[in-house]
Amino acid sequence: MKKITKEEAKKLNLVPVGYKHPVRAAIESLEAGEMLQITRKEFTWKGKTPTIFTNAAEENSKKKFRTYMDGKTGWVVERVE
Repeated sequence: MKKITKEEAKKLNLVPVGYKHPVRAAIESLEAGEMLQITRKEFTWKGKTPTIFTNAAEENSKKKFRTYMDGKTGWVVERVE
């Protein structure tokens, strides 16, 4: 832990606490029939896949999703309904 200056803080990619992960926001905004390609660079949660977000969205709404592996480069999420 260290103190930083305002100039150093401006260089960081700061996100206010409570904001959604960009991948989660993109998944939740999909319309029926749309697909989203997610690279490993965009989703780096160790040991997790974007399915964690699709499962949560299905529990909280009537939306249905399918998640596919995109080789070793990432995932594709499809909104079914």
